[in-house]
Amino acid sequence: MGESTAGGPDPQLPGYGLPEPGFQRVNTEPFELRPQARAWVAIVGLWVPAAILLGTGLFVAMGGYFAAAAVFTGIGLPLAVMPPAYFFRARVRLDDRVIVKVGIYRRVGWCAPEAVAFIAPYTTRWAGSRWSEDDFGPLESHGYAFRLTDGTPIFKLSSTWWSEEGIWQLGTRLGLEGALGGTPSSGMTISEVRRRSNRAE
Repeated sequence: MGESTAGGPDPQLPGYGLPEPGFQRVNTEPFELRPQARAWVAIVGLWVPAAILLGTGLFVAMGGYFAAAAVFTGIGLPLAVMPPAYFFRARVRLDDRVIVKVGIYRRVGWCAPEAVAFIAPYTTRWAGSRWSEDDFGPLESHGYAFRLTDGTPIFKLSSTWWSEEGIWQLGTRLGLEGALGGTPSSGMTISEVRRRSNRAE
């Protein structure tokens, strides 16, 4: 009596079906990820064309070409204001009920922490398909996408704005394992600990 059956625990024993000691699905202690300080390099880089556009708008306005000035200002002003606004307002929050990414004005993706199945690297190319792979360079944006089991994206975190170390820490709290960075990165998937915990429920 009390012995395991067919190589597994005895269903008649108290606690059958509960996770084994030390197993957990996710660590839902409050955690907040903010953009990294290095993002200011990109912000300052965007201020250069923004200053040129705003200066051009002022110049043509002084010449009486107000319609053209409005166009230059309409492009240059958001380029100057929105990146720092994103830096100060954007965040990813995790608690016991939800993981959510917040942008400048609103939530841009959220789900239950247990629903995150993997974190996959991605590359976005800001150019037409006629460009060869070697021509992209700075026209590429790299980052990591948080996805459900069926591959549905929850939200993305660009490496320009978010540190790989912070993303990795968030992934470990979600019960994922793997390494970020490197070429190529395999991303993070559900750890064996979390997988066995899920099966035990």
